[in-house]
Amino acid sequence: MDTPIQLMKLLVKNAIKFNHITDHNMKSIENQIKEEYSKIFRKSDWELFKTGANYYLRTAALLKMDDIKLTENEKVVVFCNDNRLLFRNIQKRLFIGIAGELLLKAHFLKSGYIVNKPLDNEKYKDVLNIENTIPDNELDNKDTFTFSKLFDGLHKLEKAKTHNSRAKVFPSIIEGLRIAKVFRNKEAHVITSTHQYNVIDYTKIERCIVRIYQDWFNENLNFAISFEKNEVGKFEIK
Repeated sequence: MDTPIQLMKLLVKNAIKFNHITDHNMKSIENQIKEEYSKIFRKSDWELFKTGANYYLRTAALLKMDDIKLTENEKVVVFCNDNRLLFRNIQKRLFIGIAGELLLKAHFLKSGYIVNKPLDNEKYKDVLNIENTIPDNELDNKDTFTFSKLFDGLHKLEKAKTHNSRAKVFPSIIEGLRIAKVFRNKEAHVITSTHQYNVIDYTKIERCIVRIYQDWFNENLNFAISFEKNEVGKFEIK
């Protein structure tokens, strides 16, 4: 018969084995889902990223409280006067942030640069890698550069495109993308019952997006985000 100490050791051993199997299975599930999104993105993919950004920005601009579907109980739970307003604004900010990242990736791809992360970060430290300069088998087909990484490489991309070492991205683009990045990060990770509405932030976003469409995609965009009761949202590419 096993002693109490031997039984305890056996229990610990089995627990460790179970945790290892569980952890392995969870990672396998994550990798399986990632495989569904795996792709080495090419220059030709920029239009799909841009179309996605169009959709998110159009939705953010035009979304109304009536579009937010809550149960009667969810509407009146005391978070704010009308919870449809809370969730409408959350969705607007989240979609603006998602669009910001998609526009960045569309810009890099359209300019002929890779957005997939290299597998060897020491060998390829630079975010600016021209397509076909890194073999596909040395790229991570399950992961791309983050919003922050691409944002940090914008000035370098502008210098490379213009062949001008003093070139810089238009300030309104930088400022608006900073706001969009915070919107995306915060709204995707936390929720607060109140949020100070600063009209200047949204004016900066609008100026940023209009400038991006003009400078990066040679398009004239009429863009306005509706927030106040009588404001009319606009998203029209001319």
